[in-house]
Amino acid sequence: METTTRKKDIVYLRCRIRASDGHDAGQRWPGHPTDLYLPQRVLLEGILDFFADRVYGQDRRHLFDREIAEADKDARLQRQEKIIAIERSLDDLNQRRRRLLTILETTDDLDEALRQDINRRSAEITDEQETKRRDVADLRAHPPTQTGSDTELFDLLGTISRAELDHIPEELLRDLFDAYGLEITYDARVNLVTCTVRVDENSLPIIAGVTGAVQHIPSRATELGMVGVRSARHVEHPQPPWPLSLRIASTFALDVSGG
Repeated sequence: METTTRKKDIVYLRCRIRASDGHDAGQRWPGHPTDLYLPQRVLLEGILDFFADRVYGQDRRHLFDREIAEADKDARLQRQEKIIAIERSLDDLNQRRRRLLTILETTDDLDEALRQDINRRSAEITDEQETKRRDVADLRAHPPTQTGSDTELFDLLGTISRAELDHIPEELLRDLFDAYGLEITYDARVNLVTCTVRVDENSLPIIAGVTGAVQHIPSRATELGMVGVRSARHVEHPQPPWPLSLRIASTFALDVSGG
């Protein structure tokens, strides 16, 4: 990823496949355009909206719970579809085995080699049925669960307004993104960006330091780099029973024109 300027003064993030990436680059990154330009300002605005609404906003828990409910519904639906597909496959295998048994039972002068083939295939079908029955039993016994959904961690993150995020110095903003382990994925096929952050017992102290530094801008903001943030004023938080984890994600459309 590199930055470049186009249309005189618009900064873009450019991601392209180079010859040095190897002949198998297309296989390692399927669907990746040969040359991709994303407007940096528009992308950053979407990321700041994500942090303002989903990470630090007053309605963050409600938004999170709503998405978790939708994800739970999708996961249950996918699980049920898998069970139905396996049960249909079991019905098909039952019919195949019955047809083989019918041949054995109704054919008097059955060639011995053919009889052996039928018996072998019948045994293979029986093994397939046992495997699929175990798969169904496992799906029924283990309903889908959501990981990274310990919402009590929201209470330890503090709050930062969108206006405050707008005025964070670039170096401190990088520290904020690093503290949360921000991951950004872009689907060029549908022009959607997905932001994902994670919070756990290891990242929470760093997050608290960065958040405290942001909340105290402008007094020391210009002095704080990566090292300074990690030594920022200690903020006392009630300690939850570890281990807990929280995964926050959201998707937004990107205007690639950059205008």
